[in-house]
Amino acid sequence: MGAHLDDTLFLGAHIEDANFSEAILKSSNFTRAFVRNCNFTDADLTGSNWRKVKIVETCIWKNVKADKPENFTPDLWKEIQRQNAK
Repeated sequence: MGAHLDDTLFLGAHIEDANFSEAILKSSNFTRAFVRNCNFTDADLTGSNWRKVKIVETCIWKNVKADKPENFTPDLWKEIQRQNAK
C-alpha cells in the first residue's frame, strides 16, 4: 500500500490479489501482463502503459488518477471511468 513503483516494468508479469492502493505507478508498463483481483484504489497511473495488457479481471479502480485513454485498452479505460463515477 502506498508503494512508489514509478517506471516499473511489469512486462508479462502475472499479478494476482495484489494491493496497489495509493501506489505511485507513473510511467509503469503492463504490456503482456495478467492482472487479476487487484486493488488500485487511489493509485496514480499517470503515463502508465496498459495498451497491450493481456488480461485485467475483477480489479478495483476507485479514485484512480489516469491521464490518457490511449494508454489503456478501451475496455479497461471504460471500467476505470465507470468505477470512478461512483
